[in-house]
Amino acid sequence: MDYMLKTIEISSICVKEKKFLISTDTHNNNLLEKSIKRIGLLNPPYLYFDAIKQYYSIVCGYRRIAACIACGWKKISAYVIAADTKEPEIFLLGLYDNLAHRILNPLELAHATTKLLTYFSEETVIRDYLPLMGLPPTHKTLEHLRALAGLEAEIQNAVANGTLAGAIAVKLAQRDIADQRAFMALLAQVHLSTGKQEEVFSYCSDISVRDNVSYQEIFNAPPIREILNQGKLNRTQKGDQLRSCLRKMRFPQLTQRENIFAQKLKKLRLPSGVQLAAPPFFEGRTFCLRVEFQDTQELEDKATHVLRLIKNNSFNDVLEVC
Repeated sequence: MDYMLKTIEISSICVKEKKFLISTDTHNNNLLEKSIKRIGLLNPPYLYFDAIKQYYSIVCGYRRIAACIACGWKKISAYVIAADTKEPEIFLLGLYDNLAHRILNPLELAHATTKLLTYFSEETVIRDYLPLMGLPPTHKTLEHLRALAGLEAEIQNAVANGTLAGAIAVKLAQRDIADQRAFMALLAQVHLSTGKQEEVFSYCSDISVRDNVSYQEIFNAPPIREILNQGKLNRTQKGDQLRSCLRKMRFPQLTQRENIFAQKLKKLRLPSGVQLAAPPFFEGRTFCLRVEFQDTQELEDKATHVLRLIKNNSFNDVLEVC
């Protein structure tokens, strides 16, 4: 591919033309603007002149050009790609440029993949370009990326600004539009970390399949509505209570046993530093007793206390939960 460094009038660049755009972070330019004001533009962008539309399209360097405009520049140095260069080659230049200096987020990967599919066959994209982007070369990966690229703009923006975790967006893309919108409406009312989003999404999906209900029907349940309508709770507190409530809805018998076990364990009044854990999911009869101590005397005192509880059968009521 041939290109030449030229001085270009910024007014001749169409910044609204996003044919080759991959990045979703085109607005956070404060540091870049400060850098350009202080030491200038170190890495010229790449442009392609559209002879039909009579303007330059940005191939890579959207943020750099936006920063130059913000700095009041009228002209800019840029590499202009030869007029006879094929569009797939031009797009690949922008893709390689991005991959060379950063990790693409899930939404950017999805956009890049759908664009690649306009130039190359599915097999070529799977074989050659998914591994290049650090993705498994499978049809399943391709379908996930297609679904992600097809999400509504509001959801894509949520991924771009970090409100919605990219991994959740990929899974959410497999749900119908109504469920997608219901989940996004929920996120607008609560704050959930990435891990908690995973947990909430998993609970919702399982409940939806088990009870044959939509996400909106789940969120309209009285316990959920009560949490969301609590004016005294902040978004983080609502998120934590929501997660707990959904877990109870997903595992009613398990959470009931956990509550009974906790109540009976409290009545034992075990010494500080002594913990009794039930079998995972209350399956089986193997309990775990953990004792913390600093010296042999403390260990003897705690062991004596525990043995006293065993001898007067205080433990039996707790063990019967399983």
